[in-house]
Amino acid sequence: MKINEELIRNNKNSVDLIGSVFTYEEKLLRGINIEFIEQTKNLLSSGLIDELVENNLFPKTRITDYSSSIFELIIQHEKIDFVSYCFEWSFHMMVDAALVVLEVEDIANKYGYQLKDPHAYNIVFNKNKPIYIDFGSFVKKTNDTAWIGIKDFLYGLYIPLYLFSENYENLGRTLMYQYNHLSEDEYLRLCYPMMRMLPVAIRNIILNLNVLKEKSDENIDSRFSSKIVSVALKSVRDFLNNNRGKEYYRKRINKFTRTEGKSTVWESYHTGISSETDPRMVYIGNTIKKLSGIDTYLELGANQGAFTRYISEITEIPNILAVDYDEGAVDKMYLNNKDNSKLNIALANPFVPDISTFYGVFIERFKSDIVVCMALTHHLILTQNLSINFILDTIFILTKKYLIIEFMPLGLYDGTENSIKELPSFYTEEWFAYHLSKRSTIIEKKILEKNRIAFFCNKDNI
Repeated sequence: MKINEELIRNNKNSVDLIGSVFTYEEKLLRGINIEFIEQTKNLLSSGLIDELVENNLFPKTRITDYSSSIFELIIQHEKIDFVSYCFEWSFHMMVDAALVVLEVEDIANKYGYQLKDPHAYNIVFNKNKPIYIDFGSFVKKTNDTAWIGIKDFLYGLYIPLYLFSENYENLGRTLMYQYNHLSEDEYLRLCYPMMRMLPVAIRNIILNLNVLKEKSDENIDSRFSSKIVSVALKSVRDFLNNNRGKEYYRKRINKFTRTEGKSTVWESYHTGISSETDPRMVYIGNTIKKLSGIDTYLELGANQGAFTRYISEITEIPNILAVDYDEGAVDKMYLNNKDNSKLNIALANPFVPDISTFYGVFIERFKSDIVVCMALTHHLILTQNLSINFILDTIFILTKKYLIIEFMPLGLYDGTENSIKELPSFYTEEWFAYHLSKRSTIIEKKILEKNRIAFFCNKDNI
């Protein structure tokens, strides 16, 4: 079947050396450039992709009957509903992503391939499991110990994780976001403090040895005419790779931990909560359970995911997304839900500007049939001073059909009388309901607790 060239150009998601990724009739397709057709067919018939798919390490991929005036060969990848990127991962999500890269590299090596650019942006989480997604990363491996992708792995995953474990979380996250913004010298001085005391000449020798690790036999032979020098350098390279190769990094990553004793503001908020016995959560869960035509669910401010997990257990909703901006809470949510085949998790805050527009903004990637916001808006209004219009506009962009949202009439009240503070004169239930009614039809209002009123809304214009 021929696909119109204009349709391909208008629906491109990304372009790389081997071709272009685009969407067509809800399918995720990749057009292969003519010079890479044979390479693509060889890769697909090698058994490598089949083994990765079988181990849930790569999306299902097949050759299609499609073609176009641009591409003779078009392949199809399994489409992932919710895509979170590395700047939306917690610490242990990063750890598992890095370990998956090493596992994919091991399997690729079995079939004579290697990964050429295994950075964090080539991994996504699908139903709480990290998978590698870059088909163009797989290239033939030469018969030596070099891994041409080691630099991307170090800069994009290993170094940020090292910094996290050393209590430099903000720096680590920044480097993961901009993984190629670090020189070899900076990397060595960051990870090995002794390097800072060495003379520049000695540091340069070590830098050159570090570069040598990724050089193939062909690279070395073409650079040095002396066979003795060439053989000596290959021996040094092999020694370095055998002692500072994948196994070395795998062991180090498995030992990385979040800084001991460090906690975040909200990471223990859900500790001890049982959604099954909490009347408030049971009521909201039953309301959601009665709805039909719900394929996607998004909870903002999900904390450790106690209620999100409950929803995944009592409903048939196939795609469930839990989002919070507290690093510790999201990390606990991830660790507590590794067995949950419905759940997707993201460390994100839709009420601040996206740090990346290149990879698709949050409000476009995470739109869902129903959005749930429990005990959230009072913090945004009374602590962060965000306007009700901005908050609700953002939330209603995210929901396609329904919204369940709580209003806290006593504001930041935490159950103790001393926590009751004077509230702004505008902050009333009527004010909140008015702004909801401007954007939706309020189906039901329910007083759940002294400081919790739930509004169940049907988005207008659906």
